[in-house]
Amino acid sequence: MTYSMSLATWDGIHSRMYRRDCSGFVDMAWHLSADPDTGGLNTSTYTTPISIGELLPGDLLDDVVNNESGYPYHAILFGGWEDLQKTHFWYYSFGGTPLAKVTGASFSDAYLSGHPTSDYRTLRYKNVAEAVSGEGRTQFGDLNNDGFDDLISIRNNGDVVVYWNIGSGYDGSNKLVASGFTDPARTKFGDLNNDGFDDLISIRSNGDVVVYWNIGSGYDGSNKLVASGFVDP
Repeated sequence: MTYSMSLATWDGIHSRMYRRDCSGFVDMAWHLSADPDTGGLNTSTYTTPISIGELLPGDLLDDVVNNESGYPYHAILFGGWEDLQKTHFWYYSFGGTPLAKVTGASFSDAYLSGHPTSDYRTLRYKNVAEAVSGEGRTQFGDLNNDGFDDLISIRNNGDVVVYWNIGSGYDGSNKLVASGFTDPARTKFGDLNNDGFDDLISIRSNGDVVVYWNIGSGYDGSNKLVASGFVDP
């Protein structure tokens, strides 16, 4: 993909074309349905300010300061921290051809991708689903059988939350479908009644086996105790 502020190219799944410049690359990475430029990304329409310490892969470093030390305006995509102390990181920058992956960067550096480090704002796409810690707490799949992946997660407080259509047209909405799931190893998702929609089955800490039907579509909060005494799942 060659750099261009006027040409566009298809995304990886051939669903939409995006501008071949720094902000267009971010638009494509976030799979936006619009084409905001660097300044447009720096608005509440798309992003929320975060601190440097909160940066996660996929977050944005956005320079909208027009100064004489370099080219005005630039957007780079944060790739991840390289150490536990969060002193060094890597990022993607599309300021020319080819797209650059830069490692060993630091916020103590004077410049990032040729722009003063102090000019960058740290931003997060507002429709990013909440990060969840713990193996087994998050699963992806087509819960409502519409051809696009959804996300279902068990939050640290035990709430089970569904984010529909993260694979296409995700608008930030989510739904709390259950609570009290403190041990994700005791919880499984799948189409238990063969109706095309995922259900949830859990062994609670007291040994009760409980089913929540149709969490993938039309879930109304109902559940049913189907067995008891399963103390060792």
